[in-house]
Amino acid sequence: MSMMSIDYKRDHYLVSNVEESIANRDWEQAYDILLILKNEDFAFHTNSENGRTLMHSLCKLRFDEDRDSNGDGKVEDGALSVAMTLIEASYNVKPSSGSVDVDVDGHVHESVLTVQDSSGYSPLHHLFGNIGDAVPADLLELILEHCRDTNNSLTLERLLGIKNLNGANALHFMCGSSACSMGVLLQVVSLLMDEYSDEQTQIQTQEKSTSIHPFLDGDDDGELPIHYACYVGLEAEELKTILDVGPLRDIAQKSLFCISDARVLPIECLLSWFLDEYEEEINHYLWLSSSVEEITYEDVINCLLDSEDEDVTNEIKELIISELWPRIQVILNASVQQNAVGDSNLPIHLTVSVPTFPLTILKTAQIVSSKRHYLVRDQKGRIPLHVAASLKPVALKSSNFREEFEYVDDNDIRNILSHQPKEEEISTIQYMLEQERSAASTLTDEGRLPLHIAIESGQNFNSVINPILNIYPRGLLRQDPKTKLFAFMLATESLDTTFRLLLIDPSLCKTFTKLT
Repeated sequence: MSMMSIDYKRDHYLVSNVEESIANRDWEQAYDILLILKNEDFAFHTNSENGRTLMHSLCKLRFDEDRDSNGDGKVEDGALSVAMTLIEASYNVKPSSGSVDVDVDGHVHESVLTVQDSSGYSPLHHLFGNIGDAVPADLLELILEHCRDTNNSLTLERLLGIKNLNGANALHFMCGSSACSMGVLLQVVSLLMDEYSDEQTQIQTQEKSTSIHPFLDGDDDGELPIHYACYVGLEAEELKTILDVGPLRDIAQKSLFCISDARVLPIECLLSWFLDEYEEEINHYLWLSSSVEEITYEDVINCLLDSEDEDVTNEIKELIISELWPRIQVILNASVQQNAVGDSNLPIHLTVSVPTFPLTILKTAQIVSSKRHYLVRDQKGRIPLHVAASLKPVALKSSNFREEFEYVDDNDIRNILSHQPKEEEISTIQYMLEQERSAASTLTDEGRLPLHIAIESGQNFNSVINPILNIYPRGLLRQDPKTKLFAFMLATESLDTTFRLLLIDPSLCKTFTKLT
């Protein structure tokens, strides 16, 4: 038997001892054994039962029982020494037979940090999945430090892009952990996003990789990390932490308009969470289970709006107001288009500022609003219809941006999303007008009609312009005080809209001729 074979068998035995020492948090013994290992690729040795390396075993531990002076999970110096030894030993070393060879894409590993166990988990998957109540900041910072090192090919984007067997990356695990507190999420997101905000890191990342941003990378079902966060019902402040940290803000806004393979938006995942979380209360107070085969959130919200028995519905309304709406509000605030300043204190205004979202969100906003909410004015003197008439929905995209769904009208949105439209289902504008017909003739503080705003904004004729005209046809005869133009003259980008308006009232041409 060769000396190399003897060294390998001895090292394999010693690695098992290191694994046991890590499990027992005997860092001194683990470190001492690592120093006497002969084979350079010891960091890549894996457990035959689960495919985990020593780094996996270390990251699988929880570090939230003890806290340091900053309140972070305390990572003993010995643990950091073991982690550093494993990471540094894995650089520029080609794994030999008997240890892990290549990654799932057939590439030689840049580091032990990219090795995946039998479930496809990288060490970072385990670290994020077992964070608990306090982030092990020192350990995470050590990993990030190695991603910054220009002498190796490992980048943070590469590390976060590693997927398990279900296609989930480490950010899916972080966002999908209902055990994570706001402080933990804030620390992790801040640490990670500091990497992306650093100019040198961005240049390095662009040079090394052209892959999609991990926050926009879907799992095998097309669900992004933000879908996971909504499914587990992260608290409003925790959602805000994920969506509102520095350089992540623009990326997060994009993610909110990405639909899964099942055609589900992140905000709809919140509705699913609410149904699951409060199923017992919903069944108790609304008695829906006996009238429908499968209760949907739409069934709940319609029941609440239609019922006249406040004693029955108040309990569920209070749950929506206190538990669901704050979370929805965070999503809406993060989704609002830049040219539409949504007023968080006015739920209807805020909701219609994001016209891409389904009608059930507007109905939810109606529950938490005061009466006559469709005639309430915001700080700019606009009622909700004015806001809705001025905005066109953002195009929806599939996860990983493989497909884009262009918007034409509200029916397109409903067909794209998870639920199929019912025959009697109406557009958002039509619903608003059903609730308050006088909104069609209500002027802004500048004296503009919803019709003027809708036509000037290039809105769809069938789902927006025509419903307004049906209620207030006299709007065609009124000049817009801002532009001094009649409605048919405002449709500068759509000859079709101009033509349809003139067909409704051909006398407009004569009126215009007399005025000129």
